[in-house]
Amino acid sequence: MTVRDTSREAYEDIEGSLGPRQVQVLNVIKDQKLIDCKHIAKILGVDRCQVTGRIDELKSQGLIYEAAKLIALDASRRSIHYSTTYWE
Repeated sequence: MTVRDTSREAYEDIEGSLGPRQVQVLNVIKDQKLIDCKHIAKILGVDRCQVTGRIDELKSQGLIYEAAKLIALDASRRSIHYSTTYWE
């Protein structure tokens, strides 16, 4: 059994304990590597408020983390980008 196999098994175990929206959000973050709530919501076709709660839940479970805090060039808004805590 390789490290990759073990990582995949761990991911499948984690995925089985999450709700459907949590899995969707986690998969988008995993696929994009680094992404903010606004873009997760756009990819999933839902309101940002449906994503922020799932982000908080995934952070509290240690599955994702705040990887970067960016400020728009005109300093009008700050966005937090998330990444997963594991890799395939």
